[in-house]
Amino acid sequence: MAAIPVTPAPTGSAALTGSAALTGKAAVPAAPTARAIEFSDAISAASSHFATCFVSVAAGKHNLPHWGLDSTIVFVTFRLADSVPESVLSQWREELREWTARHTEPLSDEAKQEYLSLFPNRMGKWLDRGHGNCILANESCRNIVASAIEHFNGERYRLHSYVIMPNHVHVLFELSKRDELPRILHSWKSFTAKALNKVRGTSGEVWMRDYYDRIVRNAEHYERCLAYIRKNARAAAKMAAIPVTATPA
Repeated sequence: MAAIPVTPAPTGSAALTGSAALTGKAAVPAAPTARAIEFSDAISAASSHFATCFVSVAAGKHNLPHWGLDSTIVFVTFRLADSVPESVLSQWREELREWTARHTEPLSDEAKQEYLSLFPNRMGKWLDRGHGNCILANESCRNIVASAIEHFNGERYRLHSYVIMPNHVHVLFELSKRDELPRILHSWKSFTAKALNKVRGTSGEVWMRDYYDRIVRNAEHYERCLAYIRKNARAAAKMAAIPVTATPA
């Protein structure tokens, strides 16, 4: 990946909805410890790009169920290596391994809901507690990640919205090829890990090895993803004001 200039966060803000008539890129109101951006051209055109079915692809080497489909919108979450205590993470991974071994594709609607509740949703609650060093609360670190995410926008993918929280990132974007998702996530994480270590004068692992991706099924699901990103941006204010040190239960 080519060198990416670190650009300052945009000024001004606009509260957008899924039917926004605005064009271009706008900042969503957020705390100083987070950065949330919406691309309203993409949001306005989203209705014509919804996936109509799930297509299973081979699970990665870490046994997380990922999904892929040509020309579809996906919601992705990736997080810092210290965003969840290792003891909690180890137990969670073991539960995930056992659950995956008991369930085969295609999953029933009940199984899908159970998976979301036990794994992505539970992980999301832990992330929101602000565990770890939360290096992305620093503006310079946030801008490195933002620049990487936006660098190939319009070329390899089309961004709809993203939020960079103190210890994790959510991105809503459109893929043009079904097999591009792992390569894109690897590019973002690999480049930013090197850049973040350099700017902080540190070394070692920056991101947790796994990530979560979900195909956006319909307009209702899409609106929930947008709302979730906005909710995270607002929650950053609480994370900044109330330091949380408790271990997730």
